[in-house]
Amino acid sequence: MRVKFTALLSIVLTAAGFGNAADFVLVTDDAAADAPLINHLENYMGHTVTSTGSFIDLQPGSAEVATLNAADMVIVSRTTGSGNYDTTDVVAAWDSLTVPLLLGNGWITRNNRWMWVDTDAMQENYDGDISDPVGDTETDPLFANLVPDTGDLIGGPPISGIAKYDWTSDSDLPNSGVILGNGEIIGVRNNAAQPNIIVASWDAGQMTGSGNVLGGNRYFYAMPQSWSSFRNNGVPLFENILGQEFPIVDGDVNLDGAVTIEDFNAIRDSFGDEVNMRSLGDLNADGLVNFIDFNEWKNAAGPLLASQAVWGNAVPEPSTAALLAIGVIGLMVRRVRGANRRA
Repeated sequence: MRVKFTALLSIVLTAAGFGNAADFVLVTDDAAADAPLINHLENYMGHTVTSTGSFIDLQPGSAEVATLNAADMVIVSRTTGSGNYDTTDVVAAWDSLTVPLLLGNGWITRNNRWMWVDTDAMQENYDGDISDPVGDTETDPLFANLVPDTGDLIGGPPISGIAKYDWTSDSDLPNSGVILGNGEIIGVRNNAAQPNIIVASWDAGQMTGSGNVLGGNRYFYAMPQSWSSFRNNGVPLFENILGQEFPIVDGDVNLDGAVTIEDFNAIRDSFGDEVNMRSLGDLNADGLVNFIDFNEWKNAAGPLLASQAVWGNAVPEPSTAALLAIGVIGLMVRRVRGANRRA
């Protein structure tokens, strides 16, 4: 019996474990306030959140360190209180974690907390715009697929490589100098005199400003306190950061690591519905399954697989609908002309 290549490929990829699902620990003082963040991780990105808590006074070699290291990645929420993470042994414990960690709280980056950046003060009410750091000529992959015309583009030329963005309504960013240990400044405010950091990263084995050797990869992203405060490009940037560790395949609805006809079927079955899950076909997390989601799947699937998509009683492709409309209009015109000639 012959097996279709696409189905075989799906089986092979799934068996090989190429799906991107991961287990996260969310460090937070208020899990209820972070419910939208948890929802996005689980329902739109296919991950799970296995534990939440503040993990204050973390100590090297403790059971809490083992809990954090048992996850695939740790996210430190903006809702954490930075005063709980300010002693030398606590900083050493966090730096020792061997799993990747995303720090979303700019207060904790300060040199009197985790010492990721050279500052002891915060600039609140950041009316942010962003570019690559001054002097860079290339755009970092973390800015891939961001859309400059969705309402958060600020006027004026970019400093280098990428247009200005207003990421959030209330981002808290460090008033930074250039000392990040071995870290890389990826995104900064478009202000040459005050290049506040929005995004930075460190590789495992490198050092932050604390001088401690990092046990795993580290990312800083100045997130807002409320998930709803992200502007249009803020969430895609968040997804791009996580995608460095757990990439999502475009068009992959069920997150098995492959684009298959099953992904189309999910889109077809929920087409036009208001949903809150990627697995139901909402690929862009706008709460609705529509042609935007279908077109993402079709572009990722390619023409051979896309030709197998059967809408049934759902809806036709826009091109098919247009052809039908043109055909009906043409038939009506012919009938009118024929009637005029007979008159």
